[in-house]
Amino acid sequence: MENRLDKHPYRVYDGIMNKETAPNRRNEMKTIKELKKGEMFTLKEIEFPKDSQVYVRGEYDRGSKTYACTKWNDCNAERFFKGTKTVFTEFTF
Repeated sequence: MENRLDKHPYRVYDGIMNKETAPNRRNEMKTIKELKKGEMFTLKEIEFPKDSQVYVRGEYDRGSKTYACTKWNDCNAERFFKGTKTVFTEFTF
């Protein structure tokens, strides 16, 4: 019987999709204003982003006419983007 630690770290465990099982697809480009609140995105085209490379779209700020976006793993890291900023969705995370 094989030990789990002997396997490659990116293999499927318990049905989770990862580098070896994900279908080959390109990231979808959208603008920030096309995303729904709470939807995740990256700023660069990355198929398998790290936790620190994923952002979550937040509220629209009428004063500055921008969208508040926070990093997925750090809610204190907030950035404000114009609605026309191009971002990438459809990644494996």
